[in-house]
Amino acid sequence: MKNYRHKTISFTGNGAELLNIFKDKPYVFLLESSLQHKALGRYSFVGFEPFEIVRGSGLGSLSELRKKFARYAHPEKHPLTPFPGGVLGYLGYDLGLELEKINVRRKDDLPVPQVLFGFYNTILTIDHFFKKLHVTSSDKSCRIDNILDIVTEGLSKAQDAFNIPAKGSLRLKSDLSAIQYRKAVQKALSYIREGDIYQVNLAQRFSTGSLSHARDVHAFELYRALRRRSPSSFSSYLDAKDFQIISSSPERFLSKQGKFLQTRPMKGTRPRGRNSMQDKKERKDLLLSAKDKAELLMITDLERNDLGRVCEYGSIKVKNMRTIETYASVFQATSTVEGVVKKGADVF
Repeated sequence: MKNYRHKTISFTGNGAELLNIFKDKPYVFLLESSLQHKALGRYSFVGFEPFEIVRGSGLGSLSELRKKFARYAHPEKHPLTPFPGGVLGYLGYDLGLELEKINVRRKDDLPVPQVLFGFYNTILTIDHFFKKLHVTSSDKSCRIDNILDIVTEGLSKAQDAFNIPAKGSLRLKSDLSAIQYRKAVQKALSYIREGDIYQVNLAQRFSTGSLSHARDVHAFELYRALRRRSPSSFSSYLDAKDFQIISSSPERFLSKQGKFLQTRPMKGTRPRGRNSMQDKKERKDLLLSAKDKAELLMITDLERNDLGRVCEYGSIKVKNMRTIETYASVFQATSTVEGVVKKGADVF
């Protein structure tokens, strides 16, 4: 996508305030740095009304996305924003199982596509560092001034209401009882003792109310509550019409800058203390934990192997092996692994 027009205004707000203004637009998304950081949380992005959608399941959908992306790809960087326009969406976990030819035994009981991406030619970028809002568009029919008018009017109207905390609570129900969960833990431990596995991600699904009741709770309100409770460098909201995705994470999975590819795996977590003394105790406990050291070492080694599949031989480096990072509610142990992408390899 090229020939971008842009306009910039001063802006001291946040991504959730912009999302509140455009939350009813088709396929609206927010990538937000609610925990702002010069390197890991400088920008937030909002987009809506994509001009094309790729939605489906299986590797064929990924191939379709790749072909369509090639029509619009533009290698030149924009001087104001790292994301003036482009493709945004998600790849489902099960797509990776298909890619690695791993048999899927569980029943797929959620009507959610494995691949969903929108092509966005107009993006609102918040530069939190310089307190600016950039609107960029390659759509000749887009009226950037009109978008900025909507932002200004929307902020003035919704500011008071936006700052009122959402009331009420949701009753969450797990798909496993306490007894079932304990049995699953014991089963996993027996597999470890027998040498069949060395790690397992034992998950459970939480749901609330009936489907009809859940629709009464706007996903935006859930996102607001999440970002207030757990501000993060990498929060996101995506409205896919018949379902919404909400997430908040301190962990950036992959970043590609030019020929360099970087991953920042996190393993090892402790809660923040109620005071500075408890804080120091929790941080020291994480720092000295042999179990957490081993877990981060294991995932770092796995990431080295994964990057080695797409990077030049001998280029993989562990930049930082174990850094204890401080967040609003937790301490996280993080490593940083980098490599140089092989010639001819693209993001796909």
